Amino acid sequence: MEQQLKNKLYFGDNLDILRDKIPDNFVDLIYLDPPFKSGKTYNIIFQPSAGKIKGATAQIETFKDTWKWGIEAQKNYDGLIKGNITKEKPGQKLIELMKSMRSYLDEYSMMAYLSMMATRLLEMKRVLKDTGSIYLHCDPTASHYLKLLMDAVFGVENFRNEISWGYRTGGISKKWWGRKHDIVLFYTKSNKYYFNPIKEKIYYEKPFFSPKVDEEGRYYADVYLRDIWDDPKVKPVINVSEERLGYPTQKPETLLERIIKASSNEGDLVLDPFCGCGTTVAVAERLGRRWIGIDITYLAIDVISKRLKKSRITNFEIDGEPKDTYSAEKLAEKDPFQFQIWCISKLDATHSQRKTGDKGVDGIINFHDPSKPSQVGKGIIQVKGTKEVSPAMVRDLKGTMKSQSADMGILITFKKPTQGMIEEATKEGVFVYFRKKIHRIQFLTVEDLFRIYIPVEIPSALLPNYKNSLIIKKKQRNILGDTV
Repeated sequence: MEQQLKNKLYFGDNLDILRDKIPDNFVDLIYLDPPFKSGKTYNIIFQPSAGKIKGATAQIETFKDTWKWGIEAQKNYDGLIKGNITKEKPGQKLIELMKSMRSYLDEYSMMAYLSMMATRLLEMKRVLKDTGSIYLHCDPTASHYLKLLMDAVFGVENFRNEISWGYRTGGISKKWWGRKHDIVLFYTKSNKYYFNPIKEKIYYEKPFFSPKVDEEGRYYADVYLRDIWDDPKVKPVINVSEERLGYPTQKPETLLERIIKASSNEGDLVLDPFCGCGTTVAVAERLGRRWIGIDITYLAIDVISKRLKKSRITNFEIDGEPKDTYSAEKLAEKDPFQFQIWCISKLDATHSQRKTGDKGVDGIINFHDPSKPSQVGKGIIQVKGTKEVSPAMVRDLKGTMKSQSADMGILITFKKPTQGMIEEATKEGVFVYFRKKIHRIQFLTVEDLFRIYIPVEIPSALLPNYKNSLIIKKKQRNILGDTV
């Protein structure tokens, strides 16, 4: 079991994955950066070629950190009280705490959020080794409630620190003190845990208590880090940060490096159940730790996969993504939006700007075209998760291409296009790109997305962030019958 869980990304609900796929006393270190209950909607920004190409940016809704009491919240609460939603049975203290919180908070958003967190924290306790540690990253919006939950789940006696990570970014208010810190709650499963204290250099103007002297003649002492982290080594990720991916809640690698070094050894297993853009797994890999990452959005899984592969890290598996047409159909039935993201990711294209109101554009392909004033050509992708196909789909794609001033369009469907669809696409003709004729409308089936070489014509001079895997390297016949 342990061998199967090494270096793995799980696509799905972390409660299901923790409960069904990760055994007891298995993980050495857990870091989680869950939603903060901020009430905000977060977008990820895609900017090809480090912003060198104007007009080639897009954004997509990553997740909504908004909560309301409903069926799912009630399910979490009832399952916790009855003890049938998690493998780890809740203690009476946790049950009484949740009942008191519901009495105090009523059936409002904070209670929905805490019901979600309580069930998952219970499962995290189960999978954590007796010698393991857990760091919960949050902010003052819900940190006081989360600390009570952590006390009830892990025990007051296993609380170690409330770390304050201070930073100087964003705006400030004239109505209150600038809110410029996050909270990291550090707990262990028992009093037998691993901890490697980290030292930092503190410089002094005058010598006292036998200070050391560096090569420049400055006096300093090596002192252990405190629970206030406002030193320049853990700067937040901002627009000009080299490691910035555009993910809205991205944390700096130095922050995770500090936690992983302090509370794990090489070869240990690190788990991030809300892994987002993958900072935890990327740093764990660099520091020689094994890792597990879980996220409920395929967008996050795709971002992490590309992040790792960019660093030439390939020793990982993705569990939960479609492996065949049948599993793709199940994803389309369960979550059409995640299915759409998966399809677009298979083409290594840019996702649409919004979850809703995308004006018929599910994905965008930007390519270099010196014949245009902007130097950028545009292709759009439409994904149809239904099993029916018709010429009306092609006409719809034509209208979207016209409104978006797109050079080409790709229609992805489960079934192969009908003859009527092919005839409708043929009417749209071709466009010439570096003396090469490229069909303006092309078709792909979901089955095609599992091929090594995806049978679609893409302009060869792609922007640097798009891989040549999109280019057919062997001669094949496309759906219109022409040799590519």
